[in-house]
Amino acid sequence: MDRFLPATLGAACLVAGLVLPGMAQAQEPGGLRLTFGIDQGLHWRDNPDLDIPSSGTEATSRTQLRFGLVAETRIQRLAFDLGGTVVAGNGSEKGLTTPSATLAYRLESAATALELEAFLREADVDTLDFIFGGDDLDAPVVTAVTGSGTRRQTGATASVEFGRDAPFGGRFSLGRTETDYVDTTDPSLIDNHRTTARLALRFDLTEVTSATTTLSATRLEEAGAPREDTETLTIGLTHSRPDGAYSASMTIGRTEDGTRESLSFGRSLDLPAGQLSASLGLSRPVTGKTQGIGTLDWQQDLAHATFRLGLARSVTGNDRDEETRVSRLTLSYAQELTPTLGLNLSAGLQDSSETQTGLSSRTTNLSASLRQELAQDWGLNLGVTHRIKDDSAAGRARSNGVFLSLSRDFVFYP
Repeated sequence: MDRFLPATLGAACLVAGLVLPGMAQAQEPGGLRLTFGIDQGLHWRDNPDLDIPSSGTEATSRTQLRFGLVAETRIQRLAFDLGGTVVAGNGSEKGLTTPSATLAYRLESAATALELEAFLREADVDTLDFIFGGDDLDAPVVTAVTGSGTRRQTGATASVEFGRDAPFGGRFSLGRTETDYVDTTDPSLIDNHRTTARLALRFDLTEVTSATTTLSATRLEEAGAPREDTETLTIGLTHSRPDGAYSASMTIGRTEDGTRESLSFGRSLDLPAGQLSASLGLSRPVTGKTQGIGTLDWQQDLAHATFRLGLARSVTGNDRDEETRVSRLTLSYAQELTPTLGLNLSAGLQDSSETQTGLSSRTTNLSASLRQELAQDWGLNLGVTHRIKDDSAAGRARSNGVFLSLSRDFVFYP
């Protein structure tokens, strides 16, 4: 990995050097766009690392800086994003934190597409429990963590899509991610490398019915532990209707601990003012005890507001490929109070339990914020947050926070 990522970044930079000048001069739709973003905030938090007992309070100034470059033509797109936060105050973090960089290139035609991406990103480990996964139930669930420290990830991915306008098509992708933990106090956080290969095929049986087959393989190499390999096969069927679609899927996964199987059926509906989708099924984990799984996602668009509800229950692997039963609930409400003033409310709950060890954790995140649009695209944000973490081994920890920030994006077209 030490040689792989620099070589990939070097190749991506070479592509940028060769392609960018020609794209900038092409005068085709898209062109060259530069974006500079700044978010200056004042934050107050108690027990920011969710320690037991509480680690006290901190007051910090956080300056988030963003830079983006996009150059595109009708068939090519090159994007570079760079970001980071400068922190000052009485907290444990100081200086430049959470740096991130992404370089991506896409080349496409009517039938095929090629995508390359290299990335680097960092995150404070005390925030990892509060990444609620969103719609990707196959993504690794973050193991419950305690204490402080930094997670640094570097990696690269490549994918090829074919048959985009044909009855038969698919996508092949290959990626590798290296995860390092720096100055962490939680002994369960161990450096690792993860390599993933995935082949997804699509068969259009009729104009409204299609079948899919996805085969993926993952290899996890963890410091001081034996290598772990996981293979997963998923077969799906989708039938489109004027008001939505019916779907069915079957998944068989082989892990080092045994075989995991699941079967689910779903339905999506286009509502007059929103969308509704749901799925229901059964999963048999490696322990052999069958249990129910499912999802529900409902979005309702109101006159001057949007409401969204999400529910999900699945059996998947965590970031160490240990089988984990996960339940998630997310609620969000956005209200336009005036043409320049908006209110946002959100709540999230995630409950995870390892099926082999029985270790469990529950994280809760509540937030409320007001955004005032100011002159010349400036935005003023005021908000409060409340976090709770219940861990079967460590106990319960709470954290409250208040923030005030001023932000703006500057866009240039050279």
